[in-house]
Amino acid sequence: MSSLLRDLGALAENAGQRENQLSRTFAAVFNNSASVRGAVVPFLLERFGLRPPTDPVGWFCKCEKKTRSGDGRLDLILSPLGHDHLARRREVIVLENKLDSKLTREQLLKYRPQHAHIGVITARFPEVSAAWLRSQRIPAFRWHELHKLLLTLPSRGGQRWLTAEFISYLEDLGMASRGLTRKDLLGIQRTFALLGGPAGWYKVHDLRFERAAVAKAFVEDVADAFKDAVTDHAVRIWGPGYGKEDHDDDEGVVHEFTFWARSRKNRGTFPCVGYSLTFPQKMSAAPYAWAGLALAADADIKSYYCWTGAELFDRQGRLREDEHIRQVTRVLRRLVRHL
Repeated sequence: MSSLLRDLGALAENAGQRENQLSRTFAAVFNNSASVRGAVVPFLLERFGLRPPTDPVGWFCKCEKKTRSGDGRLDLILSPLGHDHLARRREVIVLENKLDSKLTREQLLKYRPQHAHIGVITARFPEVSAAWLRSQRIPAFRWHELHKLLLTLPSRGGQRWLTAEFISYLEDLGMASRGLTRKDLLGIQRTFALLGGPAGWYKVHDLRFERAAVAKAFVEDVADAFKDAVTDHAVRIWGPGYGKEDHDDDEGVVHEFTFWARSRKNRGTFPCVGYSLTFPQKMSAAPYAWAGLALAADADIKSYYCWTGAELFDRQGRLREDEHIRQVTRVLRRLVRHL
């Protein structure tokens, strides 16, 4: 998809410049779209535990400003019009934007005494654990959350083109996607079935490699949520990656995006817990997700949990991403005690 903002963002030559470009682009869209301000400001204030604004449209966003001490730079500063970003005020929100570079505790602790409310907004789950961020009362956001919020805005209006450009820009950066649907998973399954089938001449126009990349990224999100949920257990994770297995039963060969975790105290591979988004080679079987505990290489999966159909998708056929991640995390947290 052609995107003006993507073309401008492509001028950035390295990771630091890409982060700066994203911050500047968000600030420009925020400041020039009342509908974006009207949606984003209440969302942020709720996540910070602050009262709803009386005038969410009357806010402004600055970027790349020096801290009060002068030894750092603030990526995004949101406040009501007329408020100095250096003032330690209840209404000023500071967001640390991380696209490619690593987030550190030291960086956040350096900014915290100087500003009343600081949060982080990232592409993936931040390197700093969710438990530590909660202990410091530092909210963590991901760009895909804002992407989902912006998708709910009216599709018409004079400023809609700017919102649509920013949505495309986030998707082109790999910061967000339109989410997975039942149709997407069936398309990925068909792609795997064709690639894993017998040799022959195929003329196929709809192989879903892009959607497969989104599915793998979703499994990475599941793995990140699992890691955050088991910080009290020392585990080592393989994946997420691609796997292909022959189940030697009616199901036969399956393709999967999967990850496995084992105790760091155990030098062997087993026992381990795992999760998989699975695509049977046979198109007569639908894609599904599962989580379980494996005690040995040749043993059946124990405490096996499987999600299919309505458990995975809502009535519109969209994958219940957030709900599914929470369910999988609860299951794996119970199973990890057996490692």
